[in-house]
Amino acid sequence: MNVGTTSQSLEVLYKDMHRELPCKGKWKQIVRKNIPYSLDTLGIVFLKKAFFISCPKCGAMYFAPGFEQAVTTKLAEHLVLDRYILEKAQLRYLRTLFGLTQKDIAQALDIDVKEYNKFESTKVATRIMNPDKQVRLKLYYASKLGLSVDKLMELWNISDQESAKIPDSISISGFADLKLA
Repeated sequence: MNVGTTSQSLEVLYKDMHRELPCKGKWKQIVRKNIPYSLDTLGIVFLKKAFFISCPKCGAMYFAPGFEQAVTTKLAEHLVLDRYILEKAQLRYLRTLFGLTQKDIAQALDIDVKEYNKFESTKVATRIMNPDKQVRLKLYYASKLGLSVDKLMELWNISDQESAKIPDSISISGFADLKLA
């Protein structure tokens, strides 16, 4: 298991987490399957595998260092790479993950902030962002995640003929041009 920390730093982390507990047990790394995981804006998602640090004596269990960051990154990649239209909660999740405001996104899509608000708002009837805006938004998030446009086109099954129709760059107001090469 690669969680980006050494065994010694995990021992320090374990001791720090157990500071308030009377337990002096040894920690171990474990993997659990089908774990419910709560995300603020998306609700509960189920993880196929989750990596924990566990104390067999007291039963304390903590996510392994770096695991939660890896989950949020993978989920963001999945949402961006998926061919389907992003739903309200997914739009909000991605926006907040990158620390952006609705105004930031509205400017990027060259729309009024009130219009973008309707795409995320749960108080109004379902309003779906048109595919052009969805693609531009996904391209922006893909660049934030370091994903290549070629990877997106491959996963979205865009043929060479279709890709020939795509311009060499796409201008997203408020952000630098995305180079598609």
